[in-house]
Amino acid sequence: MFHTCTESPIEYLYSDNAAPWLCHGFTSARKGHSQGAFARGNLSFGVGDDPAAVQRNWDELNAFLGTQSISIPRQVHGVTCIHLTEPRPGLSVEADALWTDRDQLAIGVMTADCVPVVLQLADHQGKGLAVAAIHAGWRSALDNISFYCLQQIRSAYPSLDFSHSQAFIGPSICQHCYEVSHDLADQFCQAGYDQAVSRRKGHSFLDLWRVTVLQLMKLGFARNNIDLAARCTRCDEGFFSHRKNPQTGRELAFVWMERRGATLSFMKR
Repeated sequence: MFHTCTESPIEYLYSDNAAPWLCHGFTSARKGHSQGAFARGNLSFGVGDDPAAVQRNWDELNAFLGTQSISIPRQVHGVTCIHLTEPRPGLSVEADALWTDRDQLAIGVMTADCVPVVLQLADHQGKGLAVAAIHAGWRSALDNISFYCLQQIRSAYPSLDFSHSQAFIGPSICQHCYEVSHDLADQFCQAGYDQAVSRRKGHSFLDLWRVTVLQLMKLGFARNNIDLAARCTRCDEGFFSHRKNPQTGRELAFVWMERRGATLSFMKR
């Protein structure tokens, strides 16, 4: 189940199904210093917001979380997944998924309707192996970015056990709000995701939540190991949505590991 951390200067959602060694969250637009179309919690410097406001949002979020920085990629709607072993701030790598097996190395992805996925990956004893952050828009979802990300991690860690791992799907656009072209809907049907496509009154709609769940289940996750926030960024005024307003801010999905017994009480606020 997802809860809201309202004490953070940048409000975020987190799941109580996470392991004690996992730190994660999905920020919202509700709190922060940005104004206008970017009010309030925008964390992107690339959308036209006041850089000073964005920096203040970042500074206050990092101070609350206790992170020095959160590495995020330059997202291009592809399937590239990069393994980070040290911080890479400033959009210095081009990818749509990051993963790390290093403690206290915070990673994340930005979204404003696309699906953010955080992965908590463990072995059969529940020992933490790695974490990942995935940005899945329709292109990356159609090409199954989750497969490429997990294939890479499993190559590094053959002991990875999905029955002791967890996936968290953050706020993103819902099926009722995500109208797509008939051609794109047909492409998803041809790829085997007809359950995620609906047709209503001559219009086609795509359920990226269901696509993501189906892909994760096919890779080995049990359905009860997939935690869906079920919060629509377009329906809910508390989130940024490119469909709702092309000039808008970006939310952050963040994750890192703390396997050394650090106190993570801030995650339960």
